[in-house]
Amino acid sequence: MTGTRPLEIPDATGDPGAYVASLLKALGDRSPIGQLAETPAEVRRLVTGLCEEQWTARPDGEWSVEQNVGHLFDVDICYGFRIRLILTEDRPS
Repeated sequence: MTGTRPLEIPDATGDPGAYVASLLKALGDRSPIGQLAETPAEVRRLVTGLCEEQWTARPDGEWSVEQNVGHLFDVDICYGFRIRLILTEDRPS
């Protein structure tokens, strides 16, 4: 995406407070739940019409679009599991 800068996200293990702060800063005044709800449609919009070369290109050694979308699926599964635990446990850790 032209004109965007990559997020600088601190290591979550080494500095969890800075990690959370950077994510909240990126979120701004938007609703976290709203952003989660809008993400599938936004990703679909961004990738619709990409050719194979665009899906698999790795600019400057970064992740490809294909890898990023796969990561979103993985994260969705992980967060879904964690959310279910929080909602169903009496004392979630």
